[in-house]
Amino acid sequence: MRQITQQIIDVVIPAHEKDLDTLNHCIEGVRRNVADVRRIIVISKEKYTDKAEWFDEALFPFSFQEIASLTRSGTGWHLQQLLKLYSPLVIPGISENVLIVDSDTVFLRKVKFFSDEGLPLYNLSKDQDLDKSKFHQDSYKHIAKILPEIDQKLPENFKNISGICHHMLFQKHMIEELFRRVEELDGTGDPFYKVFLKNSEASYGVAEYNLYFYFLISLHPKEYQIRILRYKNTADFSLWKYRWRRKYHYCSFHSYMRENQKTVSQKIKDFFAKKIGRAFYFEHWNVGVLDFPIQEILNITPEIFWIKNNEKLNFLADPFGFEINGQKYVVFEDYSQVKKRGRIGIAPLNSDFSLGKKTIILDDKKHLSYPFLINHEDKIYMICESYKSRKLSLYEIDQKDLTAKKIKDIFSDKKIVDPTIVHFQNKFWMFYTIGDSCDSRLHVAFADSLFDDFKEHPANPVKIDATSARSAGTPFLFNGHIYRPSQNCSKSYGSSIVINRITELTEQSFREEFVREIKPDSKSFNCIGLHTLSSLGNITLIDGKSRVFVFYKPLISLLRNFVRICK
Repeated sequence: MRQITQQIIDVVIPAHEKDLDTLNHCIEGVRRNVADVRRIIVISKEKYTDKAEWFDEALFPFSFQEIASLTRSGTGWHLQQLLKLYSPLVIPGISENVLIVDSDTVFLRKVKFFSDEGLPLYNLSKDQDLDKSKFHQDSYKHIAKILPEIDQKLPENFKNISGICHHMLFQKHMIEELFRRVEELDGTGDPFYKVFLKNSEASYGVAEYNLYFYFLISLHPKEYQIRILRYKNTADFSLWKYRWRRKYHYCSFHSYMRENQKTVSQKIKDFFAKKIGRAFYFEHWNVGVLDFPIQEILNITPEIFWIKNNEKLNFLADPFGFEINGQKYVVFEDYSQVKKRGRIGIAPLNSDFSLGKKTIILDDKKHLSYPFLINHEDKIYMICESYKSRKLSLYEIDQKDLTAKKIKDIFSDKKIVDPTIVHFQNKFWMFYTIGDSCDSRLHVAFADSLFDDFKEHPANPVKIDATSARSAGTPFLFNGHIYRPSQNCSKSYGSSIVINRITELTEQSFREEFVREIKPDSKSFNCIGLHTLSSLGNITLIDGKSRVFVFYKPLISLLRNFVRICK
């Protein structure tokens, strides 16, 4: 038997927006009532609280988008399972003993997780008739499939007992052994998480707590002890009542139960709020200016000057710019809410940061956006997103009449999204995403010249991460490094901008690291998202989105459908 000498516990709490009502209570319950706690760490997409350490879930070796591509459904469910299992191996400096606590679970009485003999302690679920539970049967089949030895050695009396109690003590050496056994048995070279996912046959047919629990019971029967804690699953979030009664060691206030507790009037209100939002609100983008060069974004919290645009049925987005004889120009996507497509426009930028007369320089009668500019050898070139045409073309901007002349097609029969080029170490490097995976899978191509054929990087996709894959503007050089703006699309399209530092860029390899995130500031025009940051000499261009109420939006939708039918 392995003797446990180190009993320091680090607590990990995976969290989601739906858990914000309970998260701080969960943290406080751990801090007050769980023995031997050293650190409390919240894992989430963004920082939700100052009451504990935060660890970004983007730093795990998998992402929401990758999990979605490997499973049939239940992506969020599978993600939460893997975040818990991988926490002891991913979070730097974490203890050998990691207590996972669901963020809707609040400890109410003093609890310890080691016996006097130094053995980890585990609770048993209150759930009964597990032989009739589809979830239990599906998740048990999954466990038996990835590690049959558990099924072979698990005592019969435990096959109808669950260890799912909304928290569990993991030990790093046990997780390492579990992963190694599963990977060796699979034999394909896939990491544990891929084996875990590819053997999941139901939307919610995996159970991380029971996987670990049954692993201990079947393969390490002398290295744990069972002790019973009383708990309650409830939608009644009346902490004072449960603290006063002192009947339970902890309560789990599940969000799905709280949702089911909504009154009929609340459900009706929520239903109509969503319907009204879809029927009468447009997503509206606007262009802004930062009065400093782009590299200063690494250290400055930006104050944005938003350019006025009173049009409700047209918006400007994806701003890029150039300067000719002291006059700055902005090139942008000019989007029509009526036609539901964008064109490429240009306008002079005045000294007061207002735009002059707008001119359309490119319109292919389909959707165009993201007019990325390349200044090279005293000429101005442009590529723009035209994924609906399934091609990517190179244009030159005539510096006299400000028109766009097509030079060549770079890619054909590809749905290239947000193509971005930087010249570095005598090569042109293009960053882009593709079609259905445009929010999460970063691709790279390279060429010796803008006029040569671009070769696709052998490691494509070089990055799979919805928080920082999709391009968001001009890459820039600072202190010998390329900094690449990207979009955080994990919550929604263009929710914020993430700046990455590229640490490795060769014809065989690519690597980058997170530097900072620029989030929208709703003080000005109710900005709820950002997705382009570009350099224009001594200033920087940016865009932001809001929601605009248009009472006649349903009429526009009807007219658009009528025109489509008539065609």
